[in-house]
Amino acid sequence: MLERWFATLGQRLSGGRGASLADPNNPSNASAATRGEAQQLPLTILQAAEQFWDVARREGDQVQIQKFEQARVALDEALASSRQAVSAMEAQMHAQQQESARLLSTSEAEVRRLRKALDEAFAGKESLREKAAMNLAATQRNATRGRPRSATSRTSVACCPTSIASAWRRGGPMLSLPGSKKRTQPMPRRHARP
Repeated sequence: MLERWFATLGQRLSGGRGASLADPNNPSNASAATRGEAQQLPLTILQAAEQFWDVARREGDQVQIQKFEQARVALDEALASSRQAVSAMEAQMHAQQQESARLLSTSEAEVRRLRKALDEAFAGKESLREKAAMNLAATQRNATRGRPRSATSRTSVACCPTSIASAWRRGGPMLSLPGSKKRTQPMPRRHARP
């Protein structure tokens, strides 16, 4: 009997919102016996049940409010934590960006320095190539004309095999190596071939 009574308690406490006990279309009012028993309960039991229902509903509302407050506090803490993490990441990214800019500037300066050194090396190489070509041309002119050798041709003698052979035939003059101020010993004479 109490089970049937509690089954219809919600509708009765709603104050007429929804189907009443006397409504024949209400599926919970399947039998007239149920309607009659619910209406025959004493007033004190109805009032106690209504108070019980109000207390249970208030406690349920308070539990829901507490859960909501706890969830809101947890979300606020998570939001604060996320904001701190974002600000820390922004600071780190700013520091990395400054370091990258510094490294880029240093790298560009190093590239400019290396390009300048490369240009100077190419210029020095070209200068040496032109000087060697001029010395070779002078040595070849002197060798073909039979002129006495000048000081510039003496340094190129070691580079030209025909000049070395002709110098050896003439008695082995003192030779100097290119880029060296030290003079070498005369080349030894070989015995004449028969």
